[in-house]
Amino acid sequence: MGKKSLKKISVFLSTVMLMVSMMSIMAFATPPIAPDAPTKGSLTITKDGAEFKAYKVLNANQNASAQCYDYSVTPEFSDFFGNVDYGNYTVDGIKNLTADQMKVFGENLHKFVIEKSLVANMIISSSVKTEVDFGYYLVLESSGTSGGSVVVSTPMITSVPAVSGDAWQYDVTLYPKDNDQILSKKIVEGSNRVDTSSANIGDTIKYEVKSLVPRYSSNLTKVKYKFTDTMSKGLTYDEATGITIKIGSEILQGALDGDPDAANKHYVVKKTMNADETTTIEITFNYEKIKAYSLAEIILSYQARLNEKALIKTNANVGNVNNVKLEYTNNPNVEGSVKELNSKVTTYTWGLGLKKVDANNITKDLEGAEFKITDSADINTGNVLGKYTYNAAGEVVILSGNLTTNGKGEVAVTGLKDGDYFIHEVKAPAGYSLLKAPVKVTITATKDAGNNYTGAATIAVTNGNEAGSIVSPVTMKDNNVLFNVQIKNYSGISLPTTGGIGTDGFVKIAISLLAIVAVSGVVYLAIEKKKRA
Repeated sequence: MGKKSLKKISVFLSTVMLMVSMMSIMAFATPPIAPDAPTKGSLTITKDGAEFKAYKVLNANQNASAQCYDYSVTPEFSDFFGNVDYGNYTVDGIKNLTADQMKVFGENLHKFVIEKSLVANMIISSSVKTEVDFGYYLVLESSGTSGGSVVVSTPMITSVPAVSGDAWQYDVTLYPKDNDQILSKKIVEGSNRVDTSSANIGDTIKYEVKSLVPRYSSNLTKVKYKFTDTMSKGLTYDEATGITIKIGSEILQGALDGDPDAANKHYVVKKTMNADETTTIEITFNYEKIKAYSLAEIILSYQARLNEKALIKTNANVGNVNNVKLEYTNNPNVEGSVKELNSKVTTYTWGLGLKKVDANNITKDLEGAEFKITDSADINTGNVLGKYTYNAAGEVVILSGNLTTNGKGEVAVTGLKDGDYFIHEVKAPAGYSLLKAPVKVTITATKDAGNNYTGAATIAVTNGNEAGSIVSPVTMKDNNVLFNVQIKNYSGISLPTTGGIGTDGFVKIAISLLAIVAVSGVVYLAIEKKKRA
């Protein structure tokens, strides 16, 4: 391509660079050039921890008679202009580009640099004032050290010198802006979004992940944007429901790994069962299909069931964790420049061991007592809770029938959220009386200042029924730790609602016995009188 010139070019320099469109060539009248004007300028780029490459696209030479700068194409970019593969631009046409068109112009320059493997004219470190020849420059961030969870700034274009107000500015400063990236995972509880929750084994836990679709140059093809969700062994991914991904009101179309049509979908989902019993769900996006939504919020929704392998403790910081990791291209100008964000939520659950003993000798264990646990003092109207127990092998299984104490007087129910529970005895051990009223226990979870569950909890008998008492926690074969409730049975008589038999109990029993004796005496006297007659 031959030499081309563009007269009376001025460049608008914005204080803050958001993208290439913030710097454009304009065909306005330019201020006069002073006789003692500098013959070189400087370029300073301010962004902590970053480094930049500057490519000179056009030369700028002072035209004293015309009081302007003449621009001509540098040899390195001679094949760019007039090339349909890169937008078919002309130097004269640059001044007519709109802001959006300037952005595309910068992206095409970036594409040309990559495909032609051009070497930068200079390397510019952050905040270092660097002397440059007059010209028109493409500036790309080249370091991978940009701090924070960001996608680095898009290509920038600037002219040195540039027009600022009614004067030429020979020392040009750029302030590139990164696109901030976010990652937030929450548990969905109705209209609330929380970081921690409490659940029963068997409950469904709904998850929501929010992020932003990153913005890159439109010509880029190798961009990584991938979510990896890892569910602990106590969580079972709901494959039947799957994943729903939305941007605004639009639901994106996904495919399962191996689907022959996956390349035409927005994303691909791959599920892996790991050796440690965790589950990994990978959601890999086809950036070409979502780049039109750049900087828009993206929402992923899916769910899992709290299963029989849930971790159960009574102390803090031990729960059933669901972690999501986002990997995304941080700097497309640096090969392998990928950043990572993580966000996690935790669900806690607890359990009860029941220990049945003789009220007069608590070292005597009682076998064969049967219980139901409900959410109401009335066994006929309450919902049955505690649907999971341990079998003889120490495995968590679905409860079939009632909770029945073994030869050690023990039975356990596992996977209970915090709250109130009523322990109803529905069958007493042989030779013992049935509890007259349920034992109510309350599991109270500890929360931090942010109202998040910590995993720690306490338990107490909360209806005054002295048949029940809290004893030392019990550790099961799977190392889960359960609260332990001791329940006493009396033989021969019915257990009152609260406390022991008491004086009133003995008085009532005595009166009943006296009444029986009195009636018997009357009958005996009547018989004797009849005989004498």
